[in-house]
Amino acid sequence: MILNPRIGQRVRLHYAKRASGFMPHHGCEGSVLIAGRARPRNHLVQLSDGQQIVVPCGNLQPVSPASGEGRQLVFGLIDAGPAR
Repeated sequence: MILNPRIGQRVRLHYAKRASGFMPHHGCEGSVLIAGRARPRNHLVQLSDGQQIVVPCGNLQPVSPASGEGRQLVFGLIDAGPAR
């Protein structure tokens, strides 16, 4: 769960199991446009399809990199080409 998102941060919307069935944006990914700081702590997120929605604090999850791509970038394991 992300409590203090940054503008531009990639996030995934996640709702509780009991509510996820009727929440139309459950599992969608997007980026934070406005990060709310005062009460109520709501954040404006632009989804991948361009739609903008307001999401309550606590319903944002970090986007995990696909197939370990981010982990390779962090540890410098991407092959830069043939050794010289």
